[in-house]
Amino acid sequence: MGHLFAISKLAKLLIDRHHFTITFINFSEYANKTQDAFLSSLPSSINSLYLPPMPLSDLPEDSAIKTRLSVAAARSVPYMHSLLLLLRSSTHLVTFITDIFATPACDAMKALKIPHLIIIPTNLLFLTLIFHLPALNAELSCDF
Repeated sequence: MGHLFAISKLAKLLIDRHHFTITFINFSEYANKTQDAFLSSLPSSINSLYLPPMPLSDLPEDSAIKTRLSVAAARSVPYMHSLLLLLRSSTHLVTFITDIFATPACDAMKALKIPHLIIIPTNLLFLTLIFHLPALNAELSCDF
């Protein structure tokens, strides 16, 4: 749920500064009472929709959550495409913002020509490292 907190803060800023309405699209596999309570506590200009459950029974039972999320995201692209068509027909869809785990959804955005952004809710130190990695790779001859 950590990413949801960061993305909800961004959503509140967009609402306060630009009077946007926001729709969160969530994986139904990972819905729980705590998440539902948090989503229902958000301002009324933030809506939530759920993708249908994606079959993950072919993954090993001990698969990491990031693996399960990534596979669910990749398998949900056709459903995301349909959901975005629905949103586009009923709202003024401006852009799509995803976190790093749902980047396969960008394929649906490209197909529909919807501008999209990837948000990486992390601390500044990690973000600085990510931006500096290409320079480190060019300068150092060792593995890191």
